Amino acid sequence: MCAHGAISLRGVDHGINLGSGIAASDVFSRAAQKGPPQFTLNNPPDTWQTGQIGTNQCVKKYGKSSPTALCQTIRINSATDFCLFGPPNGPAEVGDTETEQVAYCTKDGYGTRLIPDGSFTSIHFLKTQYYVEVLGTGDLTVLGVKKGDDGGELDPHGAAGTGNPIGGLVYTNVFTGKDQQIDEWMMFISDSEFCFRACNPSDPLAWQRCQHIYDTEGCGWNMPSSIGYDPTQHTFDSCEGEDPYFPGIYDNVVFHHGDAKTPDPHPPPVLHNCKDAQSPTNGYKTANSPDPNNANQPPRPGPTPVPTTPGTGGATGTGSGAGAAAGKGGVVPTNPSNNAAGSNIKPSTAGATRTRPRYGAEATAYEALVSMGMVLATFFAAAAIAFL
Repeated sequence: MCAHGAISLRGVDHGINLGSGIAASDVFSRAAQKGPPQFTLNNPPDTWQTGQIGTNQCVKKYGKSSPTALCQTIRINSATDFCLFGPPNGPAEVGDTETEQVAYCTKDGYGTRLIPDGSFTSIHFLKTQYYVEVLGTGDLTVLGVKKGDDGGELDPHGAAGTGNPIGGLVYTNVFTGKDQQIDEWMMFISDSEFCFRACNPSDPLAWQRCQHIYDTEGCGWNMPSSIGYDPTQHTFDSCEGEDPYFPGIYDNVVFHHGDAKTPDPHPPPVLHNCKDAQSPTNGYKTANSPDPNNANQPPRPGPTPVPTTPGTGGATGTGSGAGAAAGKGGVVPTNPSNNAAGSNIKPSTAGATRTRPRYGAEATAYEALVSMGMVLATFFAAAAIAFL
């Protein structure tokens, strides 16, 4: 992604050239696609969408928690305080139950089902200016996911525009210190891996950072984990980071399903201020639950280098020590945009496979038409901003 030619929207430099139309895959459809109504956690609706199988009045109906709760409100606050969606009547495949999934949380008190102690073998929590995310590994069959299921994607839009699950709401207190409803988010989950990103509502390009059209690419492509983070090492940590990339956009080119080749994933976020975390505990155990914190943490890697862009010849960084490794002979990741037109290497889809069918050439043609319209829309928007 080019670092030059960037403009600022609402005072935020997004490091992209909107005049070239890179952020533009579906502005017109987004303009017509309103986010969910705004609800407070203190006064949630019982239900708010037709077809919703559960409720958002979770504490009122289920108390602190219940193994049969049909709560459809989740949170993402920290490495030990987050929720995931899972099938209500498992074991079941994610793709078969995406419209009716319910909340499973690490913390008691939300009126949800609880994730048993010891379920996770790794958790990586990350906060950036634009999003907060948590990803990890473990036995997710405790969430009702069928063993052997490669998983699927959940997001607030869904194939029918009603969201997966229908009625699902997401909140975080990370950006403002107070509970805040999230309009744009994405989650991939399988029987052994998950990743969950919630995008900052104050970012006008939140919809682009939390995409919902790359359901077949999975965690490793949509939310590449940071250099030095290896889920097989059973680590639990919490970091801050920098991430200038948008899923699916490579040097002003928007990747769509149906393109001849799938590009490599973007470089992982640059990490700083990483701290060890503990595996979440809430007192809820299964018969074979191990001690979640009876594992030695491996040595923590140093700050990750800032990804380079073509022609820069080096790396620069913001944040604490972000460029240290790159400046002292560290490994600098190659910008995958160089491979956007030529790579036919399919990224790992661990954590997710397609959750709903795509509709062939018609869908691809529609995406291309919308993308062309978006290029024009963003060009005129950028021109208008320049004259303000």
